[in-house]
Amino acid sequence: SLHVENRQLRSVLGAVIPPEWNAITARVIVVPGGNFTHSMILEHGPGYEISRGSAVVTSEGLVGYIISSGEYFSRVLLISDVNSRIPVILSDSSWPGLAVGKNGLILELDFLPAESQPSQNEAVVTSGHGGLLPAGILVGRVSSISKEQVLVAPSVELRKLSFVTILSRKVLHLIKATLVQ
Repeated sequence: SLHVENRQLRSVLGAVIPPEWNAITARVIVVPGGNFTHSMILEHGPGYEISRGSAVVTSEGLVGYIISSGEYFSRVLLISDVNSRIPVILSDSSWPGLAVGKNGLILELDFLPAESQPSQNEAVVTSGHGGLLPAGILVGRVSSISKEQVLVAPSVELRKLSFVTILSRKVLHLIKATLVQ
C-alpha cells in the first residue's frame, strides 16, 4: 500500500505553483459524481484558509476549483461539470475562449472568435481572466474540430485521482491579516 500511495503522491509533485500562490496537498476522499454532478470532496486538514474559487491541480493540469470549504474538507467542482466555466486561451494562437463542462469526459470551447482556427491537439490553458485561476495551467488538448463546436479532452484523468494540490492566493491571506490588525 505504501508503493501505491507513493505513486499517487507523485501526481502532485510536478504541479507548477506560481510564486504568488500557496500550495496545499489534499487527499481525495469522495468523488460523488454521477450523471448530474461532477464534484469531489477533499480532506486537507485544519489550519488552512481556502478561498472559494481556488484552483485544484495535479502535475497533469487543472482538475477544477473550490466551491465550498470548511476547516478540514473542501468541495471541488470538476472541470467536467456542466456548471463549470473556465476562461482559457489556445496555446499556439492565443485566442481566448471558455472551456465548458458537458458532464462527461470531454469539454467544449465556447465564445471562440469566429476568425480563430484551433488546431488538432493544440493545448488549451487557463487565461487568468477574472483573477480566480492562475494563467497557464493546462486544461486539455483540442480533440475534435467541426463547424459547430470545438471539443477538448481534459489533461487530467478526473476519475482516478487520490491526491491533488489546492492553489490558494497568498495576497488574500495578506489582505485579511492587514484588516485584522
